[in-house]
Amino acid sequence: MKKCFCGIILIVALILSACNAAIPTQECPSCSAEISNSMKFCPNCGIDVSNVEKEVDVETELNSENNSTDTETVSPPQIEKQRIINITLADYIEKYNSMLRNTVSNEINTNVTDSDYISCAKTLLNKALKNPSTAQYNNASVYEKDDYGRAIVYLDVSAQNGFGGWVRSEYYVCIQSVDEDGTFRYNSTVPYTDEKSGYNTLLLINDFGENPVDNELEGLLIDENKVDKEGSFPLSASKTLDNHKLIMDLGIQFISVDSANNNIVSIQFSIKDSANKIDCEKVISAVVAALADIDMSKAKNNITNVITFSTLTPTSNPIFYDDGVVYDCAYGFSGVDIAVTIVDENTYNSGIYWTPNNEETYYELLADQYAEIKDYDNAIVFYEEAMISGDKLLAAYYGKAEKCLASGDLDTAGQYFRFAGDYKDSAVRVLEVYYSAGKKHEQNNDYISAINSYQMAGNFSDANKKYKECSFKQGEKYANNKQYVEAISCFESAADYSNAEEKCKEACYLYAEQQLLVGALDSASSYFTKAGDYKDASTKMQKYYYEQGNNFLASKDYIKASECFNKIIGYSDSQDKYKEANYLHGETLLSAGNVESAKTYYYNAKGYKDADTRIQRYYYENGKTLLNAGNFLTAAEKFILSGIYSDSKMMELECYYQYGKQQLSLNYISNATGYLSKCRGYKDTDEILLSYYYGEASKAFDVLIASYSANDFTWRVDDAYKDAVNKLALCEGYSNSTTLSKIADKTYYVWTEMQYESNFEASLSGMTVTYSESQIMISRSKFMGGSGGNLNLTYDLNNDTFSATITDLFSGSAREFDVRKVICAMLKLFTSIQDTDDFNKQLETKNNWVILGNNESFSMSYGGYTISINTTETGNYNLNCTITASK
Repeated sequence: MKKCFCGIILIVALILSACNAAIPTQECPSCSAEISNSMKFCPNCGIDVSNVEKEVDVETELNSENNSTDTETVSPPQIEKQRIINITLADYIEKYNSMLRNTVSNEINTNVTDSDYISCAKTLLNKALKNPSTAQYNNASVYEKDDYGRAIVYLDVSAQNGFGGWVRSEYYVCIQSVDEDGTFRYNSTVPYTDEKSGYNTLLLINDFGENPVDNELEGLLIDENKVDKEGSFPLSASKTLDNHKLIMDLGIQFISVDSANNNIVSIQFSIKDSANKIDCEKVISAVVAALADIDMSKAKNNITNVITFSTLTPTSNPIFYDDGVVYDCAYGFSGVDIAVTIVDENTYNSGIYWTPNNEETYYELLADQYAEIKDYDNAIVFYEEAMISGDKLLAAYYGKAEKCLASGDLDTAGQYFRFAGDYKDSAVRVLEVYYSAGKKHEQNNDYISAINSYQMAGNFSDANKKYKECSFKQGEKYANNKQYVEAISCFESAADYSNAEEKCKEACYLYAEQQLLVGALDSASSYFTKAGDYKDASTKMQKYYYEQGNNFLASKDYIKASECFNKIIGYSDSQDKYKEANYLHGETLLSAGNVESAKTYYYNAKGYKDADTRIQRYYYENGKTLLNAGNFLTAAEKFILSGIYSDSKMMELECYYQYGKQQLSLNYISNATGYLSKCRGYKDTDEILLSYYYGEASKAFDVLIASYSANDFTWRVDDAYKDAVNKLALCEGYSNSTTLSKIADKTYYVWTEMQYESNFEASLSGMTVTYSESQIMISRSKFMGGSGGNLNLTYDLNNDTFSATITDLFSGSAREFDVRKVICAMLKLFTSIQDTDDFNKQLETKNNWVILGNNESFSMSYGGYTISINTTETGNYNLNCTITASK
C-alpha cells in the first residue's frame, strides 16, 4: 500500500460516467445517483449497493408474466446519509489555536489595585537601594498596564547612598503579576530601569503586552500566513483537492481542501522522531478536536486507538473510525504519519475510501469501477495513479484502442494498441491499424498524418515505401509554399524515392538564398553547403562574402571587411584583402593612439606592406618627435619599443647622451653619470665621464696625500684611501689615473705597514708625500723618535727601486741592530724582496761595519738588487746614512 508522505489528502468522490442506455440502471439509495445494476458500489458516494433491492422495469415484468395487468414497482429503501463534517481552512486554524489555548491556564487576578502594584514595586526596589530604611518616595504611580496582569510602576525616590549622601533617582519597575495573597512575580533579568532610554528594553524583556499563553504555546500555534499552498491533486474524474503545508517544530501538517467548496477533507501530521511527546499529544489532539468538532478529551481517546504517544509508534491495529472520521497511523520517512480523514460511515464500511495510507488501493478500486463500465479514459488515469502496470492497465489500453477503432479514430487506436504492448493481439493489430490510418490520411491528402501513421506501421506491408512517398509529396507541398526547412526534412525522409535528393538540394539552395536576404549568414552558409553541387551553391557564399568584404573596405568598415574575407580565405585574393583590411584598421587605431589594439591587426596583416615593422616604425617616429622636443627619457622608451627598427639602438643612446649632458649642466651629477654610463662608447661620452671621474678622483687623491702628513685618526686615512682608489678605478687609464692609483696603493701600504717597530720608534705616521711622474718622494722628520733624524726617500714606481737618506740618525749609543732593521724594513716596503734574513746576517758579519766608523760603505747583491749602504759621521756621534737599492 502506498503511503502519502507529501500530505496530499483526498476525499472520496466517485463520479462515474453515465451508463449506456442499454445497460439496466438503478438509483443509489444514498445519493440518488443513477448507476448500473451490475455495480457493487456507488461511484458517487461509495456505498455498497450490491444488496439493495433493484427497481423492476414494469414493461419487462409484464412481458415476462404473459402480459399480466398486475404491476408492481419496488421502491428502494431510504437510507439516511451519514454525518459529514464541513469546516474551512480558516475556521480550522481558529478552532485549532483556540483548542490549544484552552489547555493552558490563563487566570489573571483582576482584583489588583494600583496601590497593590506600587507596594510591590517599592518592596522590589528597596532590595536594590543601599540604605532602604532612608528611602523617601517623592512620587509613585502606575505608569502603564497590559491586559495580562503586568504593570509598569513609576517611582521617584530619595535615599542615602553607601557614603551617607542623599541621592534622588527615578525608576520604572515591572511587576509581572500579583496574587490574592499579595505574592508578586517579576523578571529577575531586567526588573526595572533607572533610565528612560532603557524603557523599551524593560518592556521587551518582560514580554509586556504579550499573551503568556501564546508564549507558552510558541511553536505549536498556527500562523495562517505561514500555511503555504502547494498545488492541486486529482481525486476522481470530477474532483480535485488543494494541498496546503505547514511546517511546525514537531513536524509538518498537510491539509487537503476540496477545491469545489473549500472544506477540509483530511489532515495528515508527519511527526519527527525527535518531537516532544507531550507537545505532540497536545497538538494532535487539537488537530482532531478542531477537524472532527469534538472536545479535546474525546479527540485524545480517539487518536490513542491508532498511536502510542509514549513511544510515538502505531498501535497493533492503526485504523479506527468514529462518527464521520477515519484515524489512520503509519510509519513515515522520519517518524510516524497520522492521517485524520472525513468520510461517512457507509463509505468507510464499503472499503472504498481514501486516506494517505491506502492511496494505491483506493485508486485501483476506483479504476476497476471505471473499467467495469468501459470508461477506459478514467480507468487508465487512476490505474496510473495507483501505479498499476500489469494486465489491468494493459486491458484498459486495449479497451480504449477498441473503442477508438470502432469510432474510426485510427491514430488514437494505434497509439493505445501500442501502449497495450503484448496484451492479446495488440502487437499485430497496432501495425495494421497504423497502416490503415496512413492510407486513410493519404486518400485525404493529409500527408503529415499519413507520414506519422506509416512510420508507426513499421514493416507492415509496404508501409516503408508509403512513408517515403508521402514524405516526398508533403515535401513538394512545403516547397511550393516556400516552407523550405520543412520541405528539406521531408525530402530527407523520402531518401531514395523518385528525385528526392535533387529536390532536397534545391530546397536547401532556395532556403539559403532566403536566409541570405535577411542577413542570416551562418544559416545561409550552412544550407548552401547542404545544397552541394546544385547550381552555384558551392561558391555562392564565397562570392557574397567577397562582394560584402569589398563594400566594407570601400566604406572603411575594416573590421567587417576582415571578417568577410577571413571566411573565404582561399577564394580569389581574399587572403590579401584580409591582410589589407587588418592593416588599414591597424592604421586607424594607431592614428588614434591605440597602439596595443593596433598590434593585433598588424599581426593579422603579416607580410602585407610594412605590417611586420609598422608598430616599430610608429614607436621610432614617435621617439624622434619626442627627442627633438627635448623629452629625452620618454623618447628613449619609444626607441626601446621600436626594437631593431632602423637605428633605434643608436637613437636610444643619443637620448641618454643628451639627457646626461643636460643633467650635468644642471649639476645633477648622480642622474647625469647614471644615464651617461648607459651610453659608454657613444660619441665623447667616455671623455665626458672620465674627465668628470678623473676630476673627482684627483680631489680624493689629494685628500689622501694630505691625510698622511695630518697625523690624524687612522680611520680617516683609511676612508681617504678607499675613496681615492674607488674614484680612480672609474677613470682607469685616463690621463695619469693609473700612476695615481699605484701611488695611492704604495703610499697607503707603506704608511700602514711601517707604523711602529717593536724595538725602536721608526714610524711613517705624519709623513709628507710628494710625487713627480713615476717617482714618489717621502719625507719624515724625527724619523727615529727622540732624535733629530730626518728621512728623505725617493721611490721609482717603474722598477721598484729607491734611495733614502737618513740624516742625524744615530747617537753614539745607537746600535747597529737598529740600523740593520730599518734597512731591512725599507727593502720589504720598496722592493719585491720580502725575505731579508740572509741579508741581515751578511750585513751583521761584515768586518768593516763599525757603528762609529767614518765614511763606512757596504754594498752587495741580494734578491736581484744591488744594495749599497754608506754612513758618514757628522760629529757628536751622529751619522748620516744613505741607502740605495737598484737593479
